[in-house]
Amino acid sequence: MTDAERTHHAIEFLERLQTLTEAEAEALVENHAGTELPGVLETYTEGLLNELAPLVPEAVRAQVLEEISSLMLLGYLVRANEEVARHEPTLGNA
Repeated sequence: MTDAERTHHAIEFLERLQTLTEAEAEALVENHAGTELPGVLETYTEGLLNELAPLVPEAVRAQVLEEISSLMLLGYLVRANEEVARHEPTLGNA
């Protein structure tokens, strides 16, 4: 897959993700990341915050933790969907 194809795929996936219901999004996460990976990413992010930003107020840290771990999971899902797309037959190959 070329860089342009990866970019196009990521844009399409992120647009599609915004249209999913909460239940559909949860099913997508479970299907591609399982049930434990989101917690692993959150724990990793929490460790980084504790190390790099110990003076940040707790309320702000909680918000940053949620945002960063969500972004890490989102990146993982984009890549996982890219792998799925890579192995799916295209219209010309079906």
